[in-house]
Amino acid sequence: MSEDPYAPLIELEQQVTQRWLEAVAARTPQWPMPDMDWSTDWAEAVNKPLPPGTMQFPREQWLSYPNRRAHALILANRLLDFEDLTDEQWHTLGMLMLYGGKERIA
Repeated sequence: MSEDPYAPLIELEQQVTQRWLEAVAARTPQWPMPDMDWSTDWAEAVNKPLPPGTMQFPREQWLSYPNRRAHALILANRLLDFEDLTDEQWHTLGMLMLYGGKERIA
């Protein structure tokens, strides 16, 4: 039985995502974040089918490049170290978190 080679990337993803969500919640207190464990609850919610009769579009498919994703997460983590980010820096941070190291394939 071998260890998962992506375990460090998964851990980095969870840590940076948690920091990002906390920063977003602090920046926008008027829109509170749902109280849930984003590392597990989100993955389970995404896999649940929608109720019958709900109009659905084909899901997008994304390919994640582990080295590129790690690089994007490290940059995002570094941005989160700063106290007051400008709006442009927040946009950059959001793009890194959502799309950094990934490619849409379908």
